[in-house]
Amino acid sequence: QERSLRPGTENVIGISGLHRAWKELQDEADLRREQLAALRKVLGDRLEQGGPIQCTVPFQAGDHPGIANLTIPFEGKTSMLLFRLDMAGICVSEGSACSSGSSNGSHVIRALGADRAGFASVRISFSHLNRSEELMLALDTMEAAIAN
Repeated sequence: QERSLRPGTENVIGISGLHRAWKELQDEADLRREQLAALRKVLGDRLEQGGPIQCTVPFQAGDHPGIANLTIPFEGKTSMLLFRLDMAGICVSEGSACSSGSSNGSHVIRALGADRAGFASVRISFSHLNRSEELMLALDTMEAAIAN
């Protein structure tokens, strides 16, 4: 509008749609949080059974229920482990979110004392749309990848 100096007509329909979507998200927030907590319990129960994969730090109240950092015994470059998992359809990330793209590793993982030779630190995220069977498949695939 007017030589790009003034805004045009407000997108009332878009604003209304955004408001409606926000309300629906707020209404579903508790249910989604419960679904994530249930998945996290499944993950915790599986890791407590023993096996090569461990949680980097114990789960605590107040943690985001859809994110976990796992310590996996793996000799070699973590990128090869991630490649194997990616080829199996499992999408995870190395280290911590605050070290994405860094070649120096994660200062957070080092501060936790979990940056050890022969181990990979892998961040797994899941959503309310995931099922426990998918989480079990991801863990089984990780265990198979480290066994080979």
